[in-house]
Amino acid sequence: MAISLIKSIFTNLTRMAALNMDKIPGSVGYQILNEEGAILSSFGELEYDEVTANRIYRFLHIACKMPLAERKDYWKRIMVLWEDFMYVITVSNRKIYVCKRIYQPEAVNV
Repeated sequence: MAISLIKSIFTNLTRMAALNMDKIPGSVGYQILNEEGAILSSFGELEYDEVTANRIYRFLHIACKMPLAERKDYWKRIMVLWEDFMYVITVSNRKIYVCKRIYQPEAVNV
């Protein structure tokens, strides 16, 4: 009984997080992964994209192994930029939140 209640609460929290992710401006897709890299929820261009989920999961493991200047510092968000899109990756509450967004760099006037 208690285990099914916990699973129900976990499922509802994941759904609530997913509802908010599709409201991010410029978002074309998102994934929510568990701490083992399995897709809990996905939408848009990242819907059921196991290949991207696996690559992001491995990327985060490498990023976690790299030392920062101060031992007490840690990263909270990682952005990976391409020419026309970017991934914004955040880890919170033992879940990995990935948002794929349109990237339009502003022209630099010199």
